[in-house]
Amino acid sequence: MHVAFLTGGRVGEIASLKWDDIDFGNNLITYATSVHKGVLDVTKTNEVRRVPMVKELASVLRKYKESATTEYVFVNPKSGSYYRDTRSITDTYYKPMIKRLGLPAIVLYQCRATFASISMENGIPLSTISKCLGHKSTEITSRFYLMYGKVSDNDIRNQLESLSA
Repeated sequence: MHVAFLTGGRVGEIASLKWDDIDFGNNLITYATSVHKGVLDVTKTNEVRRVPMVKELASVLRKYKESATTEYVFVNPKSGSYYRDTRSITDTYYKPMIKRLGLPAIVLYQCRATFASISMENGIPLSTISKCLGHKSTEITSRFYLMYGKVSDNDIRNQLESLSA
């Protein structure tokens, strides 16, 4: 969940992550592949995307790597390889976690929208958010991912005030 909420990665991209895709020295995650309908292939956009990793995520992944036994970050215990069906991740881990936390049921893919909205609410520029999500334009990001943001009039006023400071 840390990877989903802190990088905006697509579910298939996260499912196909290898430890080689995580650069702890430069704190970057590289999304170069994705699982779609059981097949490991290029990403949805055919683009390789590097997303900066925040310290909290790097720390969690370092700890998780200590017990890693395969080249894939998230391994299906039945096959010992990547998850060919991302739905099994959702059913086995995500839904039970959401239930334990008492949160409303949301689709795992919505973590991308959450990442985008929280980033925007915290003043991260739209161009940066768009790059992290792998969009070719900020228009795609704003149209599909930022409709849930909660930017108050005071936030807007403070940001505009900073222009004249």
